[in-house]
Parts: sequence; C-alpha cells; structure tokens
Amino acid sequence: MSGVDLAGESSGATGWDFFVSYTAQDEPWAVWIAWTLEEAGFTTLIQA
Repeated sequence: MSGVDLAGESSGATGWDFFVSYTAQDEPWAVWIAWTLEEAGFTTLIQA
C-alpha cells in the first residue's frame, strides 16, 4: 500500500491506495474487490 500504512494512517505518499494481489484461483474476487474499492473513491493497482 502506498497511501495508507498497515495501521490505516495516511503516509502522505503518492500512488495508489491499495495493491490487490491474487492467485489465478482468486482472480474473480480480486477484480471484484478492486472494482469495489475504486467505486468507493480509492485508487488500486491490481496484479494482472
């Protein structure tokens, strides 16, 4: 995560809010999670 640390506090860093990593088996869930976060106004980087 770039803009949020593990405690949930803003680090002031630029980039994306969440990095979504997944295995092939979980790809549909990862895509859904990234989409949901983006709809809520966050930026995501999804491992493709």
